[in-house]
Amino acid sequence: FAISNSVNQVKIVAEPVTPSHTVSGTNTGISTLTKETTFNVTVGPEIGGQKYTFKLTKKDDDCSISSIYLVDGSAHNYLDIFNVGELTYTIEIPYKETSLTLNVVPNSSTATVTGNGVKPIAETGTTIITFFVKAEDGTLGPTYTVNVTRKAAQASNELDGMSVKVDGEEKLVGDLTFSPTKKTYKINVPLTADK
Repeated sequence: FAISNSVNQVKIVAEPVTPSHTVSGTNTGISTLTKETTFNVTVGPEIGGQKYTFKLTKKDDDCSISSIYLVDGSAHNYLDIFNVGELTYTIEIPYKETSLTLNVVPNSSTATVTGNGVKPIAETGTTIITFFVKAEDGTLGPTYTVNVTRKAAQASNELDGMSVKVDGEEKLVGDLTFSPTKKTYKINVPLTADK
């Protein structure tokens, strides 16, 4: 039988069908439970009888988190600052990232995680990722929320600045001064120029 981890004691009471038969066994009466406790009860006449074995297993109630990773394609962990007491996170990821992978590792090997896996991230707006851990005995840990937005795409493909030097002398001066809106420059270079 599986029982809640919060149960610390149990009392086995066995009653024979035939009043003249006896009941004996190990761990009968009130017993303090360990992770797994076995009870053996024998019912019958003084010689022989029927043996019953009960094994009680305490279900784990640990729903805590050992580690958490919310990574992009280059394995950058956006939740490396995870704090179990902080239930909501807001992160911004580069525009080029279209998904994140969530991997929550519980402290207990018998616990389960809801929310692990690859999470597509919307191009605009906020993508909400939630996760929680459920202990073997059904105890639920808190629900964590991560609000994810992608940075805006680079709209400009223009230069901020440019320099053209010939033999160490800057040539984009005066009427030739660089401007992001000017696309063509005519620069005269002496035939003897090295670089």
